[in-house]
Amino acid sequence: MERPTATVTQRDQWMVESEVFGIYGCFGSLPPKAQSVMIELHRDSHIEYLTRGLRGLPSSFCVLDANRPWLCYWILHSLALLGESIDDELERNAIDFLSRCQDPEGGYGGGPGQMPHLATTYAAVNALITFGGDEALSSINRGELYKFLRRMKHPSGGFRMHDGGEIDVRACYTAVASILNILDDELVHNVGSFILSCQTYEGGISGEPGAEAHGGVGWYFDKGRSVDFRGGLINWSTVATPSGSDQGGVFPLLQRVCPTIDEQLELRDAGGHCTKDGPQTSTKSNLSEEGKNFEGTTSPGGRLTA
Repeated sequence: MERPTATVTQRDQWMVESEVFGIYGCFGSLPPKAQSVMIELHRDSHIEYLTRGLRGLPSSFCVLDANRPWLCYWILHSLALLGESIDDELERNAIDFLSRCQDPEGGYGGGPGQMPHLATTYAAVNALITFGGDEALSSINRGELYKFLRRMKHPSGGFRMHDGGEIDVRACYTAVASILNILDDELVHNVGSFILSCQTYEGGISGEPGAEAHGGVGWYFDKGRSVDFRGGLINWSTVATPSGSDQGGVFPLLQRVCPTIDEQLELRDAGGHCTKDGPQTSTKSNLSEEGKNFEGTTSPGGRLTA
């Protein structure tokens, strides 16, 4: 089989990889004690920085005015990962701010008075869930939020990001119905079919039908909704990772998709689904075969791209 020709983007990536490998090489040559000092997480400094950001941000952040619930979510989630909580007054202020971002007809906007958007709704809901507690959770108007999701639902099975907005795979992921226990058959209807319509000739998944495949949007499928990803996705993912690298989040996507495909390959039904007795025996063997396409090719940095 003819080996694929490297693109300009791949060559640029290999150049960056070579530089990064050089940095890692220098790091690896240091004594263990020096390494531990260099990779030490300055936890207290991070907590101080994050807490200060939750109280107020400098004027340079004005470009993110339509993303303020995201800023709350990123800060709160980072603090949670560090095992840190905030004082009661700051928590009440954050809950109050997110409540003012909530539209009376459901959903959360990027700031007070802004139109509701599925992405900022996702961020606001997850920020409030990070807080937990009655005050935070009871501030979410689940009834109106459900109505908002129903309005965003499109006949194709997907969702609009906002009134008159784009319909793409992100919207299926950021529709927070499941985590709020308001998911029903109407919201789920044809979601799997819509995601499958975004699968491209390469086997990858695009943000919308007809667009370019991208690894990041592969996170937006729901394993429990009978979305049938087959060998094409694995083939594309293998080609998209020439150096074992992560182009657009492909490698974590691959890790998540493989178990799903293995489960589907074991299914036997009258609809002609692939089985382990069929031409594809497992995702592991497919990945091994695809990897051979790149054996013997070397990046400009001297790394084998297998």
